[in-house]
Amino acid sequence: MGELKKITSGEMTVVKAIGTIIPGELLSALEEFYTYNPTKFIIWDLTEASAIQLKSKYIEQIVKLVSRYKSSRPGGKTAIVAPGDLEFGVSRMLNIHGRCLHFCRQKPCLQLTWRSIGERRKETGNRRSKNIKHTSAGT
Repeated sequence: MGELKKITSGEMTVVKAIGTIIPGELLSALEEFYTYNPTKFIIWDLTEASAIQLKSKYIEQIVKLVSRYKSSRPGGKTAIVAPGDLEFGVSRMLNIHGRCLHFCRQKPCLQLTWRSIGERRKETGNRRSKNIKHTSAGT
């Protein structure tokens, strides 16, 4: 069983996944994020997570859920940090599947995937959140 910890500061949200990502909990966390004040930027930190339970049917559900909220984050950017091969591959599948469905067509948003936080910082200008508060994301 996994845990999702959400940190929000200004226009940035960081969600750190710890342990095995449970598909239902991830879908709930996504629904909560998009329903209640989504930030322009979000980082999904999977450095301590396992995506072993995220099968293709869940990837499709995630993409469909996010597509329903495409207008809530105009210019939004999503970063996924996934150092493990499985998590990196699942993250890339989300990206590719989403692009194939054109869920960002009207209000473009960007989702990128990196293997480390350092790699993400190097490519995005080392943007950091200050004065953050930890809360739970999802159930």
